[in-house]
Amino acid sequence: MKPLALAAAALMAASSIAAEKTYPDLTGVFGKDAKTIGIGAISSLMPAAKLAHITNRLAKAGYRVKIAPNVMETQKAAPERRARLVEELWLDPEVDVLTFAVGGQGAAEVIELLDWEKLKTRDMKVIGFSDLTLLVNTMLAKGAGHPYTGPVLTTLSYSNENAVKRMRDMMAGCPSKVKLTPVKAGKATVSGLAMGGLLDRLDQLVKRNLMPDASGRVVFIENTNKYAPRTEEMLGCLRSAGVFDKAAAVVICDFNSKQPAEETRERLEKFAASIPCPVYSGYPYGHISNTSIIDFRRRLAISPDGTLSWAHDKKTDFNRLVREVSEAGGGRVTVPAGRHVVGQIDLLSNVELHLEKGAILEGAQGMENYRILELPYSEGTWSAVISAVGATNVAVTGEGEIFGNGAAWPQPLSYGGNQEGTRPRGLFFADCKDVRLSGFKLRDAACWGIVFKRCDGVVARGIKIDSHSNANNDGFDIEAKNVLIADCDIDSGDDAVCLKSNDPGFTVENVVVSNVTARSHCCSLKLGTASHGTMRNVLFVDCRTEAPRRDFTDMRPDKKGRPWFMSIWRKRFPGLGDEPQTGLSAVTVENVDGGTVENITYRNITANGICVPIFVRGGRRLKRSCGTPPSDKCIFRNVTIENVTGAALSGVACSITGVDECRAKNITLRNVKITCRGLGADVEIPASVPEAKDRYPECNMFESILPAYGLYARHVDGLVLDNASFVLRKGDTDRRPAIVKDDVNP
Repeated sequence: MKPLALAAAALMAASSIAAEKTYPDLTGVFGKDAKTIGIGAISSLMPAAKLAHITNRLAKAGYRVKIAPNVMETQKAAPERRARLVEELWLDPEVDVLTFAVGGQGAAEVIELLDWEKLKTRDMKVIGFSDLTLLVNTMLAKGAGHPYTGPVLTTLSYSNENAVKRMRDMMAGCPSKVKLTPVKAGKATVSGLAMGGLLDRLDQLVKRNLMPDASGRVVFIENTNKYAPRTEEMLGCLRSAGVFDKAAAVVICDFNSKQPAEETRERLEKFAASIPCPVYSGYPYGHISNTSIIDFRRRLAISPDGTLSWAHDKKTDFNRLVREVSEAGGGRVTVPAGRHVVGQIDLLSNVELHLEKGAILEGAQGMENYRILELPYSEGTWSAVISAVGATNVAVTGEGEIFGNGAAWPQPLSYGGNQEGTRPRGLFFADCKDVRLSGFKLRDAACWGIVFKRCDGVVARGIKIDSHSNANNDGFDIEAKNVLIADCDIDSGDDAVCLKSNDPGFTVENVVVSNVTARSHCCSLKLGTASHGTMRNVLFVDCRTEAPRRDFTDMRPDKKGRPWFMSIWRKRFPGLGDEPQTGLSAVTVENVDGGTVENITYRNITANGICVPIFVRGGRRLKRSCGTPPSDKCIFRNVTIENVTGAALSGVACSITGVDECRAKNITLRNVKITCRGLGADVEIPASVPEAKDRYPECNMFESILPAYGLYARHVDGLVLDNASFVLRKGDTDRRPAIVKDDVNP
């Protein structure tokens, strides 16, 4: 996309807008954090002079703009092109808010052409109005983005001072109360989230089966220049479709139905009597200079007398609430629906932090908002959005979201910047007993996702992790004992599930990872790399690994359009051309720092979309960055991999390798079937494979293909292959044998 330069817009404005006329200052109308506004044209086009005028005002308010090319064209673009240009703006990492030039007509042609699954990857704030009622309500139905209905640029250009103030207050999280007129008042205060817009577009949504569920919501309705019979027909359509059956209330906004006010009132009363929920009128929203913006994620309440109150963004002192509850003997601290920008929340013993549905805990920017922890045998200093140190019986539960806001944090100058304490984790628990996590979503941590350090007794169920915003975006990092991770869905930039051992005095043991779906640009189900102490009695069972994300359009790009930190895991693999790949290995077991790794089982695993399905490595990296003393010992034994199916994307074989100082012992592959990529009948078989004793362990560490196309084993004592098969893909050939053993003892 080649956005229209703001300077050009300002120049046009200077030549076409009367200098002496004053307009409301637009500073803050898109929120205090918004810097760049995307301007699209999904419906009608906007006259050049009017566009120049409003962009000039936005520039004076401190905003940059990115304008879709079709906004300035004289004819409406084809629906497919309009859809693609909207997607580009939505997914542009520099755009903070997406709005549109005008409403008009044409959204109906576009909404079903949008790639909604792709749009779900970025929680874009989108403001739509009039014809764009179709877009913002479809967003609600699809669960994509953050929809608002309110002034697009044409409307904003003539909005008065009160309208601009209301928009500024709503986007700042502190909207004012509005007094409505009861048409059919409720017996008690009703509350819910908002939806709605222009009546005839809501009518179209019903007919297209795209109307979002109105249960528990307040439905706002605007009507413009429609005669009474048509108005009644459209309201009847919504009523027949059951839109109002479980709605919390209906709010009538600007309602021009081409008839006298008294007659309009009578018809509204008749309509109100025909539906079960309360009905109020008089909300200032519509094709008027005094219009408002409506946030579909913001809860509101309407009292019987018609007072409408919007929820404000919370500035709750959660640490104070945690202290009070803990000092009283324990209990629950509830995070209500709404956006809460917080620094570090420190949980104390016997406290459950419960996130209601619709609650978002957003990590504040700046390390001054976090408590820096220095712990022995730790990789760097520690901070997190939610943390607990030395606590017993702590929990984080609920259906809300923890948003790390990772993209807002500086990117480390080099990989390993996590050592500098410059970015907070998502959740961090150290030296805790009885930790319980359930139900919530963690999105875009600034560093590692959920970390357990020297904890005893951990249960994490039903967690969803989607973290791709900065370096070191692991899902779960586990250095704990008596752990259950179950029923989780993890989509991470770095390792999805990773067991570690940095403290030689602490034993990581009795860990079960069950029914987890893992997508990772690095390793999916991993034990290691940090392996200074003991890790034993570990079971991965009933887990699935899938292909990592290949679409990075919602992330901060490098010069090639990819997030810069993805280059860490982008590796070249034989058989996959010159384009580097991510998704390195699925079943991954590593003992490279002189520790003990024993009694490890992977059972009932599917490994698809991954370069190498199985990678087992004993080495002598001996990393010493965590204060661990040197170690000459290495115990690496009793690893069972059974009931595993998968397909290797690359031509690099699965491998089980040790070194003389750390031989792999008693390794069993049972009921394993891996489909392999062949490299052709003329592939050159390497004469030798480097030992690479101290190299960082990963599946392509030997810097060449391996002598086998399926499994290469070296320096192993006691290798059992029980119904383990490695077969080429249909139609592939490879002159290498399926399995090669080098220094493998029975």
